[in-house]
Amino acid sequence: MATCYICSSSYASNRREVYTGQSHRVNYGRRVSFGNSQYYGMRSVCDDCAYRIDIRRNLRVVFWQCVAIAVLLYCYLK
Repeated sequence: MATCYICSSSYASNRREVYTGQSHRVNYGRRVSFGNSQYYGMRSVCDDCAYRIDIRRNLRVVFWQCVAIAVLLYCYLK
């Protein structure tokens, strides 16, 4: 049996894309440049964690849809 990547539950039957890590870089060349990366990967998660991931993703989509509608209404009613 697979274990949940988030909560380490013993039964993980779902696969979701989750945050797996980050890296910070500094390049000292002619110019000093900085870089940050965030890494995501497909991991096995339990039913509860999969539900929380789906809810968070849906709330993010609804938020950006509301922002887009507000901008369009502002431009239309101006």
